[in-house]
Amino acid sequence: MDYVVKRVFVLIIFFVLIITYMLSASHGGKHVLYISSYNPSFPTFNQQVDGIKSVFDKEDVLLDIEFMDTKRFPERENIRYFHNLLTYKLAHFTEYNAVIVADDAAFRYAVAQSSALFKNIPLFFCGVNDLAMAEKIEQRTEIRGIVEEVSMKETLQLIRDIFPERKKIAVIADGTISGLADLKNFITVVKNFPFDTDILTIQNLTFSQLNLRLRELENNYTILLLSAYTDCTGSTRLFHDEFSEIYHNSHVPVFHLWEHGMGNGVFGGKLIRHSEQGREAALLVMNYFRGKPLREIRNVNKSPNIYCFDYNELVRFNIPLSVLPEGSLVINRPPSFFEEYKRPVIAAGLFILSLFYVIIVLIYNGRRLKKNVIKRTGELAESEAKWKFYLDVSGQIVWDWNLQSNKIFTSRKWNDPLWLNNEETLDDLGERIKDIHPEDIQNVVKVMTAHLKGIIPVYECLHRVIVNDGTYRWVLSRGKTVERLPEGRATRIIGTATDVTQLKKIESDIIRSRKMLQIVLDTIPVGVFWKDMDLTYIGCNNACAKLIGVEFPEQVVGKKDVEMFDSNLAEMYNKTDREVLDSGYPKLNYEEEVHYSTGRVIIFRKSKVPLTGNDGEIIGLLGTYEDITEQKIFRDEMFKIQKLESVGILASGIAHDFNNLLMEISGSLSVMRYAGVHNEKCLYWLEHAEKSCFAATELTTRLITFAQGGAPVLQRENIADVVNEAIESGKWGERIEIHYSNESQDTSVMIDARQIRQVVINLVENAKEAMREEGVIDIVTSEIKLDDGNMFELEPGRYMAISVKDNGSGIPESIIDKIFDPYFSTKQTGKQKGQGLGLAICHSIIVQHRGKISVNSTPGEGAVFTIYIPFGRE
Repeated sequence: MDYVVKRVFVLIIFFVLIITYMLSASHGGKHVLYISSYNPSFPTFNQQVDGIKSVFDKEDVLLDIEFMDTKRFPERENIRYFHNLLTYKLAHFTEYNAVIVADDAAFRYAVAQSSALFKNIPLFFCGVNDLAMAEKIEQRTEIRGIVEEVSMKETLQLIRDIFPERKKIAVIADGTISGLADLKNFITVVKNFPFDTDILTIQNLTFSQLNLRLRELENNYTILLLSAYTDCTGSTRLFHDEFSEIYHNSHVPVFHLWEHGMGNGVFGGKLIRHSEQGREAALLVMNYFRGKPLREIRNVNKSPNIYCFDYNELVRFNIPLSVLPEGSLVINRPPSFFEEYKRPVIAAGLFILSLFYVIIVLIYNGRRLKKNVIKRTGELAESEAKWKFYLDVSGQIVWDWNLQSNKIFTSRKWNDPLWLNNEETLDDLGERIKDIHPEDIQNVVKVMTAHLKGIIPVYECLHRVIVNDGTYRWVLSRGKTVERLPEGRATRIIGTATDVTQLKKIESDIIRSRKMLQIVLDTIPVGVFWKDMDLTYIGCNNACAKLIGVEFPEQVVGKKDVEMFDSNLAEMYNKTDREVLDSGYPKLNYEEEVHYSTGRVIIFRKSKVPLTGNDGEIIGLLGTYEDITEQKIFRDEMFKIQKLESVGILASGIAHDFNNLLMEISGSLSVMRYAGVHNEKCLYWLEHAEKSCFAATELTTRLITFAQGGAPVLQRENIADVVNEAIESGKWGERIEIHYSNESQDTSVMIDARQIRQVVINLVENAKEAMREEGVIDIVTSEIKLDDGNMFELEPGRYMAISVKDNGSGIPESIIDKIFDPYFSTKQTGKQKGQGLGLAICHSIIVQHRGKISVNSTPGEGAVFTIYIPFGRE
């Protein structure tokens, strides 16, 4: 029987060896060529090769290595020399089973030679930054690999989160292929961040000039190192040599996107792991060797990047570990007490638990063991010493309260510092209660009474006790009844007291930080809100609450837009929210015009960004909005004022020159009249010419009024007389009816009568032309009173309102905002072509009277122009 068992065992071993040999032979003995874009001293090389060998060394795969050295020698001559050397080697060596290329230069070279030098050889790549080319080349069945996508956005966000006070960032780059690609990526991404950027490219600087610029950086800078191998003179340096220069010439944090440099001064970042890239590339090669077709092997498009930081740099810039992203790798971090003394701490913990269990058992069985006290006094003394030691180490006090004698035993006094090894005490309960903070005594008694009555199974209370230096410390006290009389009354309670002062301090700091954040949010004038994935409000600040129309932010929490706004507004808001949540991209600084049911129109500047959890998954939405209605109105008014000023300068020059000419013509006509011209026909035409000169002089006066701001000469005038004079002075035509009515008891207004008369004439003329010289014009004067914050933005007080209404075709909505602009006219070319100055002059005159002119129009129903002029004082 033993013989048969041995034979079977030998056969099993034999078959295992055969199967192992077959498996190894199926993909062993392979020969792979690795082409590096750089040189053996380049920091990423060893990491990539280590990753590749971690796979190939287990599979009996031979690895040859060639270097292109393009960082130090990016010239075409170097590539040509490398190509000739590699061609020679491939012609004299055994054909390779696969080729792995690392980084962009080697990748581009391999793609270019895929149908020539590497024909019929499967190509694999790693560390490639050219994502577009990698995606395109995936369509070709002979090339597969691992892309290297730097975490530019995540690292910039990291800089902003860790150093919010540093608003400027200096970016170091060079003119290499990868350096330029990374710089282009940075310029695209940084637009989404509020950084002031200085690009320090040694494509235009020497290494010495770069060091000088670094020494000049202010304390509100951080540095992002992309690439610094070759300067503008063509001089090259190894990474560690140049980084040492950068580190010692700057005094601000240096962030990086790759793992080399960590431990030598790089603060950190979300870094690319080249060893992981190499390992992934080797696994793709092994899948091919095991028989998987290349067309079924897909590129690995997600770069295996991690957050990594140097503990020494965190200490240097006073950055706590708590602000780092969850799961971050921290190098050079000193081992914790637990890590350094792991075994003793575990042993001590187990021993403490064991002792605690022994203590409970000993107390519970105390009466039964009373007869053995004398015999075991020595053993208990030793055990008690250890017990007290471990209690002190753990920061706890054990107490035993005998309710019948009202005596309480404690391992040491409550009011002694917790880490001193004091002797146990036996005191009256009243003495112990004196040590409790007066504000906490009532709650302690309440909880203890509830436990003694059996309402709660365990006594647990957080309170303060006084210590020898007069200060109070927080204690978490727990206890449980261990003995009761037959009728159920408790006679003995055992418990512990633990010092939790430090935990309370941490809790207070967290509460204080939250309050400070809320104060900041409630102080800024911009409305801020945040919603969950169902678009339900989960918080907002005071400014947001006021803009929504409620008194407190708590009134918004838990509600949706449809509960606070009309359906159209809610639908518009939710549409934008869904776009941001579905796309995962923020929508920043866009303007939105909101029309409320009350007729009020407000213009908001808004931004909305998705909120993400620690795993990057979107969990909600954060939005801000600001009322910029007044800013828009102010900007439009400033634009209009600038246009009026420019036109005014031109009008002033023309008016003065034209007035001089008119004076000469008028003088000549007067000379002719008094020179003895007696012909009636000549006298008729002389009078006609003089009247035309006077009319032209009035026109130039109006132009000068418009050009110079027309500072009015204010006098107390009867507005009804002024309006009547304006109506009577014009020739309006037989088919134009003008109706004037005064509804104001007080018609005495401080105005420049000539200017106001001109305004009325211009408005009537404008109405006449709008009605095509046929219709009814209604003019009404009335008194109104304006309060603070009125819609016209005028000073509060009494105003005379003059309205001119026509029943013409009205003003289209598309041009109503432009009608007071200089040279704007709706008339067609021809006889009736207007110069576009009439309403602009009206606007200028009324503004100089510290008033306002407005227009309302419904297309097809006419228009109403209304002037508001303050009554004024003598």
